[in-house]
Formats: sequence, structure tokens, C-alpha cells
Amino acid sequence: MRPNDSSRRSTSLMHRPGAARSSPWLVVDRDTVRALRLAEQAVRLGRACHHPHLLPEPLTAAVQALGWAGAARRVTEVLGETYPNGLYPFDSEHAQVEAAAGLWPHDPGLAGQLVDDVLLRLPGDVARAARLLVGLRPHGGERRSHIEQLAFRRRRYDGFDWGLEYRDGVLLSLLTVDPVAARKRLDEVVASPELSEPPIFRSVGGAALAYAALGDDEEARSVARRAKHEERRAEAFAQLAAYAGCLPSDRVPVPLHDDLIDITLLARRLAALLSPPSGPDLPKARALLAEALTPDGWHHAVPVLAAIDPDAVLRVRDAVFAHLGLSD
Repeated sequence: MRPNDSSRRSTSLMHRPGAARSSPWLVVDRDTVRALRLAEQAVRLGRACHHPHLLPEPLTAAVQALGWAGAARRVTEVLGETYPNGLYPFDSEHAQVEAAAGLWPHDPGLAGQLVDDVLLRLPGDVARAARLLVGLRPHGGERRSHIEQLAFRRRRYDGFDWGLEYRDGVLLSLLTVDPVAARKRLDEVVASPELSEPPIFRSVGGAALAYAALGDDEEARSVARRAKHEERRAEAFAQLAAYAGCLPSDRVPVPLHDDLIDITLLARRLAALLSPPSGPDLPKARALLAEALTPDGWHHAVPVLAAIDPDAVLRVRDAVFAHLGLSD
């Protein structure tokens, strides 16, 4: 295979129906010039995407990609565009945070400005506070302590938002410094039989990551298996594998569908930031990944497989491109 075949094939794939589903993967490209070109392509595709099940996240992912490509000017231009009725076709707050995470090495002044702007509007929402902490990473300083205080001053939910109480309980257990208090909080959340019922069962993956962060691998696996849907179980095990393997969590693409209750990915990023493992355990990661490689959940496992065994994922890529008719 020629060196640039992968780039050409990826670009060809983006022009096919549903191409916006591919756009967030562009954020992982380490070739800055190519990453910027693909990020611009993602912006154009994101603007054109009106799929009812994708919501605004393709364009959010495109802004994230611009940030990691170091395109500070383009980030401000896209975020500063005006739209009909003053409504953004994407989650502007989420886009700011993810763009800032990528801009720290390139333009720390703009990154800090984006974070401060979000911080001024941050309500008592634990998930948003957790997302902002992940975006800050080692650049937190005084901002970090302020965000953590805001997280614990969370608002109470009404009857229509009762599933978010469980989500917040999981995230707060990760934010709790005292491991005994964190375990007590987490056990109380997981003990509820409602955690296995819709829609709350979508928080199961996050709870599994929280147990892994507390060092209880057996309970982490047990909780992950409580997910009733194969795809949810696969996602939980894939993120557990990523955590065990100490895979970088800073360049994780924005999910194309922003689920308020499914915090599996956010929990892994928060756990990696606040309670990182002492070192990668690849045998454990492979064992966890084996439970994620299922017919309905393989797509959660492939990015982890790419980091653990790149040759294997190249073989998978060739098979997929051949199936789509994109092979040479």
C-alpha cells in the first residue's frame, strides 16, 4: 500500500452518504497540514448535515479538529459566525471546550479565553463541569478548583430528569478525593435496581470506569456486564481496556450523538486525568477488549485495538474498504 493511500481512501469515504459520521476521526491525524485540510472538510460536511439522529455534534467535532490542528483563527471564525434566529447549529459550549483542549500547545491565550467564557456560563451541572476539567487537563490552576466546587454545587433535578441523578452520582464519585467516600457514593448509585432499567442503564459504563479508577477491576467487569444491550457492554469494555492500557484520552473525538446519560467516555477521560493507572497493563487491556469485539459493538473496540495492535486494525481497515469498494 502506498503511504498516502490511507489519506485518499479516508477522503473518498467522507464524500459518501452519511460521511459526517466519519468527521470526528480526523482529530487524531498527527500530520498537521493534512489534519487542517481534513478539519476544513469536516466543517463543510458538518454544516451540510441535517440528520435528525446526529443532532449538532458533527460540526462540534469539526471545531474540535480545528483546535487540535492549531487553527486558532479558524476556530474563532467558526465559533463567531452568526446563524438564523441566533441559534448555533452545534453545541457552542461543548465546541469551545474541546477546541480549547487542542489549542493549549498552539495558542494558550485563546484556549484560556475560551475556557473562561464557558466558565462564566457554567451552571451547577456536574457533567459540564467534568467536561471542562478534561478540557483544561494540566492547565487548570485556580480554574480547576473553582470548577470542582461548582460540580459539587449541582442543581436538583425534577421528575423528568431523574436519570441525571445517577449520572451525576457516578461523576461525583470520580471527583471525590477521599477513596472511602467515593466508594460509598458509587456503591449507593450502583445498588439501585433502576440502574439496569432504561434510560438509566446508559450510565452503567461510567460506573464501571469509576470502579476501575478505584482499583476494583472485578467490580468494574461485573458492572459493565449489567448493560442489557450488547453495544453498551462493548462500549464499557472498550473504554475499560483503554483505561487499563493508559491510552491517551486528550484526543478522543466528540461523539456524534451527545447522550446526556451515557457518560462512559467522559468517565474514562476524567478517570485518566484524576486517577491514572500506575502504568499500562496490556494483557489486562487485551482481555477486556476481547469482550468488546462483538457484532454490535466492534466499532467501540477498533480505536482501542488501533493503539494496542496497529497491524491488526490495518487489516480490519483493508477489509472494510474492500467491502465498501474503495480498495485499489
